[in-house]
Amino acid sequence: MGSDQDSQAMGHEELLSSFQENGFESFIDFRELVFDSKKDFVGGGGYGEVFKAQWMGTPVAVKRFGKRYMSRKAMKDFIKEIEMLN
Repeated sequence: MGSDQDSQAMGHEELLSSFQENGFESFIDFRELVFDSKKDFVGGGGYGEVFKAQWMGTPVAVKRFGKRYMSRKAMKDFIKEIEMLN
C-alpha cells in the first residue's frame, strides 16, 4: 500500500523537477501543440488520455493527465513508461 505522500498531487514545479531528476532535459510547451481533443482522441488508459497532434509540423502523440492522475506514484509510473519507450 502506498504512502499518503504517494497519493498527493504534484504541482507544476515539482513535476518539472521530477522529470529533470530522471534525466529528461527537454520539454515541449503545450501551447506549441496543435490538436482537437474531440477528433484527435486515440484512447485512454489508467493515467490519462492520448491524442495525435502536430508539433512544429511533426506528428506526435500527446498524453494528457487529469488532476486525478497527478499523484507521485502516477508520475513515477509515467517516467518508467517514457524510459521504456525511449
